[in-house]
Amino acid sequence: MHHSQFDIESWNARFTDFEFREPEMITSPGQLCRNEQLRVSRSIDENWGDGVPTDVFVWANGPPPKPYLTKIGGTPYRPAAEEWPCDRQGNPWGFLGQICFADSLDITGKLPGDVLLIFLDPHESYRFEWRDIGLVFEGERYVPEPFGSLAPRHGFIARTVAYPEYDTETEWTNRHENACLLARYQATQIGSAPHFVQSRVDLPGRLIATLNSIQPASDEPWPWVNQEQPHEAEAYGREDLMIGDMGCLYISIDDDGKAHSEEAYH
Repeated sequence: MHHSQFDIESWNARFTDFEFREPEMITSPGQLCRNEQLRVSRSIDENWGDGVPTDVFVWANGPPPKPYLTKIGGTPYRPAAEEWPCDRQGNPWGFLGQICFADSLDITGKLPGDVLLIFLDPHESYRFEWRDIGLVFEGERYVPEPFGSLAPRHGFIARTVAYPEYDTETEWTNRHENACLLARYQATQIGSAPHFVQSRVDLPGRLIATLNSIQPASDEPWPWVNQEQPHEAEAYGREDLMIGDMGCLYISIDDDGKAHSEEAYH
């Protein structure tokens, strides 16, 4: 195992106030735990259908213990001696983050590399680079603004399931505004069945991952896996990744190994 694991069962005891809560978008430990608890509470009434495995990331504050792991902000996992990627006019791409697939190949199958670097070019198009674990990484380096201002976060991984066949037209779902977030999570995750913010995306090949906006819980302990005190920054702070209005970037890979993406937001 490369990532630190987030053990949902052991964390559940810290979050027991789920009964009157709606399903939530996932950044913080309590958000994932309550969604999992709500699933259990609804299991006697719901027809979930067949589940498919998915690896969800819960975020910790700061850079990861190893430079190739899943993270937001900081320095991309690429040799510092390489030229920073730019457009034809020499304007630098912005580094958003990276997703490490090394623990999830049973979900995705074979990929062109272990780590997918995610950039945004000056024309606001997403760009990708694949890297393999084991390259000579020379440490932190300058990251062009405005993306150098993203606070570094790193992911703890949690294996769970998504339910793409879940019937969203039940009495309970009709009474709960965010019920659609219960069967398919809105989270940074590796897998083929995330929550779609709008209609299902139409991307070439197969869906392998979703990069989600970050909004830590601001009114309870453990906004980050490694921080117990409540988060005091503004809820929509500029230091955290925001894709549109609390949206997602969906990523697929085609038969030639090329990554494609589409963003969607509220």
